[in-house]
Amino acid sequence: MEPLAIFTGRTPGFRSARISVYPDRIEWVGPGRNWIANVLLTILALYTVGLSLLFPSAWPRWWNRGRRMLPVQDVRAVASRDSGRRHTAVFISLDEQTVFFRLSVDDAVRFRQLIQELSRPSFPDHEQR
Repeated sequence: MEPLAIFTGRTPGFRSARISVYPDRIEWVGPGRNWIANVLLTILALYTVGLSLLFPSAWPRWWNRGRRMLPVQDVRAVASRDSGRRHTAVFISLDEQTVFFRLSVDDAVRFRQLIQELSRPSFPDHEQR
């Protein structure tokens, strides 16, 4: 499934995360290591314990540092406030917690509108007679 929109900003635990908004969830992924670190770690792994690369459970996570997700159906409220000169913090309230995303001003407006549209309950239109 393709994401509706992709943003880059700060999230809890990640300095520059890629935030993807899907129709049913919000995912954010931290940046992976650069290619120099990948080469050095591969050399170190081959030098010390080359057999560990044969087992998939021993492989390091090369591309992403971590993936987190919020279901859109659990979103109760969305708010934002200024967070510096060029950034805005968008707060998403769930039942038990609040998660914030720090985005550029233009991206924060689009992100907030998109989350509000997706989290709005869809009720069937009833005509009153």
